[in-house]
Amino acid sequence: MRTKLFLIISRLGMAALTAAVLVAPETASAQKSNRGRNSAKATPETKAKAKETPKTEETPVAEKTPAPEKSEAPKNFDNIARIGSFVLTSDALTSYSNLIEQVDGMAARSQDGALQDFILGKLIEETFTTVPVGGKDAPKPSTPEPSQVARQLLKNLLRQKVTDGIKPTREEMSEWVKENGKFYGNDERVNARHLFMQVSKDNPTSSPEAARARMEEALKEIKGGKPFADVAKKWSEAGSGERGGQIGFVTARMPMGPENKPMNIVLETALFKLKTGEVSEILQTTHGLHLLYAEEHQTTYVPTIDDLISSNILPAAIVNTKIEKEMQELTSNTVARLKGEVTSPTADMELTTATVAFKLGGKSYTISQLENIYGQRFTAVFNRRRGSPAQMQALFREAMNDEAAVLAALDQKLDKQPEVAENLNFLRQRDAMKKKLQAIVAADYPANEEVARKEYDKVVDQLRRPEFEGWMLSIKHNASQTTDPEEQKKITEEAKAKIEGWRKQIADGGNIEEIARANSQDDYATSGGFVARHVIGAVATPSGQTFDSIANFMKEPGELTDPRATQDGFVIVKLKQRWPGEATPFEAIKGRILNKVQMDNEKKAKMDILAILEASGKLQWLEGSERFGMKPSKP
Repeated sequence: MRTKLFLIISRLGMAALTAAVLVAPETASAQKSNRGRNSAKATPETKAKAKETPKTEETPVAEKTPAPEKSEAPKNFDNIARIGSFVLTSDALTSYSNLIEQVDGMAARSQDGALQDFILGKLIEETFTTVPVGGKDAPKPSTPEPSQVARQLLKNLLRQKVTDGIKPTREEMSEWVKENGKFYGNDERVNARHLFMQVSKDNPTSSPEAARARMEEALKEIKGGKPFADVAKKWSEAGSGERGGQIGFVTARMPMGPENKPMNIVLETALFKLKTGEVSEILQTTHGLHLLYAEEHQTTYVPTIDDLISSNILPAAIVNTKIEKEMQELTSNTVARLKGEVTSPTADMELTTATVAFKLGGKSYTISQLENIYGQRFTAVFNRRRGSPAQMQALFREAMNDEAAVLAALDQKLDKQPEVAENLNFLRQRDAMKKKLQAIVAADYPANEEVARKEYDKVVDQLRRPEFEGWMLSIKHNASQTTDPEEQKKITEEAKAKIEGWRKQIADGGNIEEIARANSQDDYATSGGFVARHVIGAVATPSGQTFDSIANFMKEPGELTDPRATQDGFVIVKLKQRWPGEATPFEAIKGRILNKVQMDNEKKAKMDILAILEASGKLQWLEGSERFGMKPSKP
């Protein structure tokens, strides 16, 4: 065991020392097999007791009728651990995890981590102090400044108290709908299809007379009962003709098409006059002749109060607005009552850790104190705003308002509620544990450049950035331009069938570059689909990124993929060659490796300390600990 841990053991007494010394040689293997829990070896005395009494001729063993088997007492898996006289249950651990989620703003990474933190938070103060708890020289209890997580809990409680007092009436909701309901509704829109024929005086087949004759024939087919989509595929000269004229939902003056312009006003006016299932008469513009079909015409929709309640928009929207308003009022009133004053930095003002950021209630808050409260988050924002006096003053004001919210919660004695007081105590224990754990890790679990270099050497091959060259062929489809599921499926299947045909030609020995030049629809088509040698990620184009994402999983030269779906089509890739590439330099990722080593060291330190606590008798694993991979301690 490491030096500092032996000092801990010495304060736990000789029994703990004996058990821990016996445990030490097994630490590495036992931790791997039992998730870090060290089991003390049997002492010589226990080994002796375990030996069977030797049978001798002078003491023959009499035959006995087997005693009835005793039924084992049912295990209580709800009880996880005994910490001194306190029994940690599953419900208590869940409550603790929920508390951490509430103040940290994210779920606990694992129940295992919450379990370790809870136990260490309970025992670490007693374990690491040099003065016996309750001794005559013990320091007098003090009330430390609330930590960042404790402050967050108090602010959450204040916010909840404000929330509980807000009950919007139906009249309030009615007024809210009048002002805001339109933002939650839908404008009038038409799901449209379009049939187009070009008119040209220079081309006899597209003359006004010829085009109109064909359009009248098309309209006759539609009125005769033939689906508009089928007629559009047969007659339309627009690109949408292949999709049965489908152009999707259209709202008034909505930008659309390649030029991102609204529909011609003549066509739009006619379209919005159509009811669902109706077809327009023949319409003429400078481009040619048109027929429009309203597959679905939806009128303007403004939701009612009940609609918004059933969709959980109300009363939440009103409540949230009122919460923010009342929280701001509480904060402002507290700042005014305590005569808050924010420092106004200037461009030539030197800011140090001793600089006062603000004053509140007769107390000065320095930058150093704010760093202690908020940690690296405050330091990072402070450094970003250092060059802007206005932004720096805004940061100081944010911190003062935050402090005012905490003081408002304390003024209302929210911290005196029994459950809140217990949670605040848990958080103080957790903060103390984290600080002391950091000190142990820093002293006894090295995380220096030498250690980082060894970790780098273990994974250097995984850090190489491979290089490739090969070919790719792509086909695009326009399935996203229609909202009809059947139409989307048909378009997609047609595109896939085409590229599967190209793949078969290549697999049968066809010239891939000729096939790519003739068919491919990406940036590499003109080069015969060839993608020159490059490091993965070095090509910024969408086509290059698609090639890399597929080639990265290909190993053998000549390997040809099946068609892979992309956002707007399909692609096939053939690998010509692959190289392992250069590894990311150590210096470029040294910081990340050191962070990982530090995290691993913290986990190991936790498990080492838990093992010592168990050996000392301060911690006893119960039946419920099996769910966390632990073995219940022997009585």
